[in-house]
Amino acid sequence: MKKNDLIIIGAGLLIALLAYLVMGIGQKNIKTDELNVEVYVDGELLEVLPMDKEGIFTYETEYGTNVLEIHDHKASIIEATCPDQICVNSSDIFRPNQNIVCLPFRFHVLVQGEGEVEFDAVSQ
Repeated sequence: MKKNDLIIIGAGLLIALLAYLVMGIGQKNIKTDELNVEVYVDGELLEVLPMDKEGIFTYETEYGTNVLEIHDHKASIIEATCPDQICVNSSDIFRPNQNIVCLPFRFHVLVQGEGEVEFDAVSQ
């Protein structure tokens, strides 16, 4: 390798590191104590849970069963009796307006915030 190749590789790694740090800092500016998890079944609001209320919540409806877990200010569906398991394989949600949907059971989990979300310099 030539000296210029090493400089280009080093600059690329430095840019990647800076991007990672900026994105990580931006994610930490969300006020998680003001976030709620809204649970809907068939389009109707079933329950509102504060994001800081950790636990496992089971919802049995006429369509099927979904198990929601809230842990470390993140919500996820950890178990469902639906055939495709897409909702179970979805990533955790923790930001306002993120959601998980189980279409066969008409089950919808949505993160909503009561207060403002603090934006970082990149997203303003």
